Amino acid sequence: MTQVARTATRRALNGILIAALAGLLPVRAAAPDEPRKEPASSPQPPHLERALAEFLALDAFRLATWGLHVALVDPPRILFATNDALLLKPASNAKLFTAALALDHLGPTGRIRTDLLPAGRVSRSGTLHGDLVVVGHGDFSAAARFHPRESGGPFASHIHALHAAGIRRIHGDVIADDAAFRGAHFGTGWTWDDTRHAYGAPVGALNCDDNLLQVVIRWNPARSRKPLVEVTPPTSFFKFDTRGLVAAPEGTPADLGSSRVRDDRRVRLTGLLPRGNPVTHEIPVPAPALFYAHRLVEELTRAGIHVTGRPRHVPGAGAALPPTRLQHTLAVESPPAAELAANMLRPSQNLYAQALLLHVGSRATIRTPDPRGTTEAAGILALRHFLGSMGIATNEVLLDEGSGLSRSALVTPRAIISLLRGMERHPAGPAFLDALPVAGRDGTLRRRLRDTAAEGNLRGKTGTLRHVNALSGFVTNRDGRRLVFSALLNAYAPSQGAPSGRQAVDEVARLLAECPLEP
Repeated sequence: MTQVARTATRRALNGILIAALAGLLPVRAAAPDEPRKEPASSPQPPHLERALAEFLALDAFRLATWGLHVALVDPPRILFATNDALLLKPASNAKLFTAALALDHLGPTGRIRTDLLPAGRVSRSGTLHGDLVVVGHGDFSAAARFHPRESGGPFASHIHALHAAGIRRIHGDVIADDAAFRGAHFGTGWTWDDTRHAYGAPVGALNCDDNLLQVVIRWNPARSRKPLVEVTPPTSFFKFDTRGLVAAPEGTPADLGSSRVRDDRRVRLTGLLPRGNPVTHEIPVPAPALFYAHRLVEELTRAGIHVTGRPRHVPGAGAALPPTRLQHTLAVESPPAAELAANMLRPSQNLYAQALLLHVGSRATIRTPDPRGTTEAAGILALRHFLGSMGIATNEVLLDEGSGLSRSALVTPRAIISLLRGMERHPAGPAFLDALPVAGRDGTLRRRLRDTAAEGNLRGKTGTLRHVNALSGFVTNRDGRRLVFSALLNAYAPSQGAPSGRQAVDEVARLLAECPLEP
């Protein structure tokens, strides 16, 4: 059998397995000694339109809602559409709109600035006689994802800027000023439960280490009743109470929790901690700006810049400084916006998405009618104006934050298609396309659609919430035709034996890549 025939057979079997999961076909395992029967000829997949219609009509989706729009990129032609004008929950497909807005506002090479304001005189010996005020505008790149430890860590650029200014000692405090963003640290529509997890970490004008602490906990072999707690990044920001941890036999699944009073830096760890291997637990920080100042002081000290004062959080401290106290104005800049967008879209990072929306809102010349309105509201208003400039109906994109974590977000598949088509023509289009994950290769698609024609071919954005799955992007089909698509699956609770929501949207993507078009 030729390699082409084997590939076609495997693809056909993939389709049979999906149908079996949906309860259409019984699957009988071959006996160990039963010879494998190869088909006489390679089965031909059905035409795309029929394959999609049959798959969406499966009984497994009877209580769910599919929104699907598939079109040729060139020449523009709709190939398949169902409920494409219906408002549906997009989950993280909302990040497509945020990335496009940020790239339009900043341009692919634009950067987000953080100001370092030495509020005092710098002596010949290199001592700053005064505070160092750090004014943020939403940069989130002070994190290991952008600056691994071997490159000097997340504050290497801050340290370099201070060294370049001749500052070797700070005789004062390090003050974090996050007044550029007005409003809560969490997106509208984020639930209280979200904020307890890494994906719901708070967002501010000053962010570092993804506003998370990674805690590794293990039982101390020398003192069996005393757990060891190691924190990454190394910091003394939190104090840990481990009296609520209960030892469990080695091999027992860990069941850990953490609790604290809001904005309290004391954390109580609770639950079952098995002996043997260490357990990792991630904790969102309660006060991003104060955490930033605390971490900066620690990193300055490690770099040999001694700080005599303490870290503090004072919103508006930069604007309140009289010009006579500002001897220097230093600045550090984020990586280019193209890199920021890629690091937001590929791992589907909620904090990064919300920070980008807030940055645009803080810089937008269009203001909300209420001068006391939030920066988030200003960002959403800027998004609406951007969509209007792209010819996208604003009543088909109802977002109230930047990540899609909000349960009240609603978008039509048709609007997503319009955005994807519009960004193809946009000056930042290449950066936008390059920022999307590639099936079977990277980001949230790195383990998906492997061994299919979509692997290494499809570029798209995933989305997942409870009972919601989404996948939108571009793919080239078996005929070499480039397709643009948006698949939103809502209100889907799979019964036993049915495909999961992720399998369902992936099957749509597989069909797009592998089925020929109607002649």
